[in-house]
Amino acid sequence: MIQISNIGYPNRQPFILDFKKNKILYLKYFFKWIIFRRVVVLLGTLGLAAKNEIRFSSNKLILESIEKNPIKNFLYKKKLFYAKKII
Repeated sequence: MIQISNIGYPNRQPFILDFKKNKILYLKYFFKWIIFRRVVVLLGTLGLAAKNEIRFSSNKLILESIEKNPIKNFLYKKKLFYAKKII
C-alpha cells in the first residue's frame, strides 16, 4: 500500500477549524481524524490490518519532526510508525 499526501501544497500551514462554535463538527473531526487513525495504526502494528509500505509527503516539516523527536524517530526505525518508509 502506498499513501500520497500534501499534493500541490508543499509546506502549507494546516487548516484550522473553530470547534468552539460547532460541537458536531468537533465530534466528527475527533472520531474521523483522531480516533480512527490511531485505531488503524494500532491494528497495523499488531498485524491485524495492512500497514502502508511507503508514504510520499511533500511536507518537509513532517520528516524534520520525525528526525528531531526521539520517540517518533525510535518508532520509525523499529517500523512501528504508521508507514514503514516515509519519503
